[in-house]
Amino acid sequence: MSLENEKTEDIVDAKSIGKEIADAFMAAKKETEEKEVKEVPEKVVRKDFPVVTVKDIPFKQFKSVHEAEMFAKAFVPQTTLMKFNNEKALTTYQNIATDADGGSFDPIDAKGILADSVAKYPSYVEDTKQVPIFNSVGTFIDHTGDATSYMIGEGVAGTESKPANTTRTITQKKIMTLCPITNEVIRFGTLADVASETLDSMARAISAKKQHLIFAADGTADTTDGGITGVIPAINAVASNATEYEVDGDWSAIDNTDISRIVALVSDWADPSKFAWYCHKNMWGYLEALARSLGGNTYMIQTGQRPLPSLFGYPVKFVNQSMPSTQVDDATGLLFGDLSSMVATGSNGQVYVDSTDSQYFDQDVTSLRVIEHMGVTVYQPGTSSAASSIVAVNFNSAS
Repeated sequence: MSLENEKTEDIVDAKSIGKEIADAFMAAKKETEEKEVKEVPEKVVRKDFPVVTVKDIPFKQFKSVHEAEMFAKAFVPQTTLMKFNNEKALTTYQNIATDADGGSFDPIDAKGILADSVAKYPSYVEDTKQVPIFNSVGTFIDHTGDATSYMIGEGVAGTESKPANTTRTITQKKIMTLCPITNEVIRFGTLADVASETLDSMARAISAKKQHLIFAADGTADTTDGGITGVIPAINAVASNATEYEVDGDWSAIDNTDISRIVALVSDWADPSKFAWYCHKNMWGYLEALARSLGGNTYMIQTGQRPLPSLFGYPVKFVNQSMPSTQVDDATGLLFGDLSSMVATGSNGQVYVDSTDSQYFDQDVTSLRVIEHMGVTVYQPGTSSAASSIVAVNFNSAS
């Protein structure tokens, strides 16, 4: 029998089976309806209702359009219909045929040794004011002023005053990482749990994105910044911002006098227990010399932790994803202060991990997806007359 005949017979059989199912379904439905009518008490049956007659119009192998609709609702799930013509063409994916991707998991080539040569970027979300959000938008109260005290005499009424409070808003944005993997990688990649390794990579990517959003996002509504403005662009956007400190020269020009002035410039409302320096690790080569010249401990050492770089008694934290690795004129190369009193992050605290093969079913590919929601708002970027809780140190070798 030819392939064409086989296809024709399949179509005929499908139609025949469909008609049998439809007939059985309609017969059962009719029997149920007749039974329900018989069970209705006579006192609720009225004879004065108008009789509506629906003309029975045949539709293909069905007796009527209504019968066809009933069959579709009962035997053709909506989700199945939605999948038709929804196959996505592969673009970027791990695969077994390319050694640089999934093929590297072949134990014959890798000899059972697994290393990890990828940079890790802490998000520093924990240094911000963290606001729980249960919907897309959350709020928190920023206490911006205290009540006022007065001196009064005997029998004199006191003057009223009240604290100043402002409501701040955070809108959660969606961070997503999507990684298709050909199933050969999962089946044959015996060196490691490929799904677990991929999810670890996705988690690191989200952490790097969070660091970028907090420090360097410029507010552009695209897939890089998502309409979020980070600390450095928010500070630089304020004309003649008093929370900016300029060093005349490149990174090597910063000295101990600059360090003292930077620390003293931080606003009075900042929390000293949360003070820290933020910079690219390349900046530490210059700051470390200053730390040694100031005396004391250049590194903070705590039990069970690695030594942390320290300057002027405060920890130095590396922001390698978001801050410049070399000196650039008029660019912020160093931050100091209390991050939580300037920027707030909001999240519902959930991580959504999903997998599916339906979209790639005909290509034998499984897609992993991780989604987190986070909002960032720089609520105290400084003004032209008052510094904020973070000081941005700019360098200008041309001045």
